[in-house]
Amino acid sequence: MRKVILFTTISFLAFVIFVNTAGGAEQAKKAFKKNVTPDTEKTIEIKKNSFTYTPSKPTVGQVVTVKIVIKSNKALKNLLIVGGVKKVHIYYNKSLNWTEGRQRNISFQWTPNKAGDYVLYFKIDPSNEHGLKETITKGISISEGKPDKPDLIITEIGSELNPVEDGSLTNLGCEFKNVGSDFKKNWAISLFLDGKLLHYQVSYGLKTGEKGFAVKVFQIKGVGKHTANCMLDPGNDIDESNENNNTKSYEFTVTEASSEKPDLVIDKFYLDPSPSVEEGKTVKMNCHFRNNGGELKGTWYQSYYVDGKLVYKVRWGDIPAGGYRNPWAPWTATSVDVHILQCRLDSDGDITESDETNNERIVSIAVRSK
Repeated sequence: MRKVILFTTISFLAFVIFVNTAGGAEQAKKAFKKNVTPDTEKTIEIKKNSFTYTPSKPTVGQVVTVKIVIKSNKALKNLLIVGGVKKVHIYYNKSLNWTEGRQRNISFQWTPNKAGDYVLYFKIDPSNEHGLKETITKGISISEGKPDKPDLIITEIGSELNPVEDGSLTNLGCEFKNVGSDFKKNWAISLFLDGKLLHYQVSYGLKTGEKGFAVKVFQIKGVGKHTANCMLDPGNDIDESNENNNTKSYEFTVTEASSEKPDLVIDKFYLDPSPSVEEGKTVKMNCHFRNNGGELKGTWYQSYYVDGKLVYKVRWGDIPAGGYRNPWAPWTATSVDVHILQCRLDSDGDITESDETNNERIVSIAVRSK
């Protein structure tokens, strides 16, 4: 009997202890949940499916835009993000300051010049300054496939004469290329200086990979910096795969003129005989000129034109300040019509003058039948 009572008493005590222990654990668990929250939220969050590139099927020579959307869940200063292809860093910015909850679109552009498989990447905090080091990659395939639209790009813009003295002649050249499909249509190239049209050139068509060139020789005035621009297809005559790569700029530096420049001026231009001549007869084209500026040194040319075609060219050398010359050139009147004759000094642009606008004159003559 004592054994039974003792066993019952022990069992009852064990049950009480078990219940108390289980209840204490449950209370502790609730207290932990209430007072302690695990830190599972990432400081930098890459938005889902935001690592993308366009176009979706890029080809050699096409501009590929790569982007990613990043959100910061904490305030950060000078977070370095590097982006690129393989080991070539294309995007680099260390001045990215983030406020809590700030979201940014990070992007860069890349123009592949060879077909193949590549790896695009973004590196966040690569030196681990913030303890956030992370690399995100994405594969991309570049094909040789022929693009379905033209794509005009400017490959180079510049000048052979820069810096240049105030009032001097200089030039602006713009080289361009079609990295898209062939096209056969009229289009244009425009050159600007300080926002004003300097040159307008009409072209026709361009094959895939074919290059072209536009150049303008002009006199530049005004000491300081001048901005030149080249614009392809300013009238939007060509439907391109990329309309955002058709312009480029270039800066000229103009300095004070070091000395007085020469200034060739035509005093008079007249014909003998005039105003008409019999077909087959010789006409003397008299073109008298002087140098109204400083001393001229160097070789230059004087040219004569009939209806825009060169018929006679004379080479000249040094001419002192105030120097005067009275040359003439022959022309045989060969067709019955009214003709326009022109005399032009420094026709090849060899001399830098203080005034480039007074170097030519025109006259007309009627050729009558015999």
